[in-house]
Amino acid sequence: MTTDSTNIEPASAQSELGERVDTDTLRFVRRFKASPQRVWHALTTPEGIAAWLGRPVRIEVHAGGTFEVAMGEEHLMDGRIIACEPGSRLEIDWHETSDGVSQPYGTQPGDRSCILFELVASAEGGTVLTFTHRCIQGGETMIGFGAGWHAHLERLDAWLSGSAEIDPSARYAALEPRYREQLAT
Repeated sequence: MTTDSTNIEPASAQSELGERVDTDTLRFVRRFKASPQRVWHALTTPEGIAAWLGRPVRIEVHAGGTFEVAMGEEHLMDGRIIACEPGSRLEIDWHETSDGVSQPYGTQPGDRSCILFELVASAEGGTVLTFTHRCIQGGETMIGFGAGWHAHLERLDAWLSGSAEIDPSARYAALEPRYREQLAT
């Protein structure tokens, strides 16, 4: 989380780092001043997702729809929409391939994991986003997803607030030691 951000409440109002809530699950809670409709747009439209994830996206926003992000020439994240409740809940079956080989990050059959975005209007105005990534392996995989999702959620904040873009690679490098310390056990 950026300290000069105007879109997310100060770290004292929430846990700065994502947390392991089970052996195979990470959860992040972020509070945005943006409306739930604006956050939903950022999570479900190709232009919104590309703005904070930094990659071209194809998404069919309905239960059973597909999701695909080209992370590089031979690196692909793909999945299927498990649940979609417009404005409040988006759950995606998540899978990754690199050079045509399934990456063994997920603990579900076929190396699959699951990401879940839950949005609730905040009593103070804005949106509380709970992001959960479950069915992921521990160790280096958990550490990598922790630092990576943290950096991307900071980019989401920057996009929603209209502030300067955040370099996810630099943020990942800065965050990775903190996640290594927190999640290595």
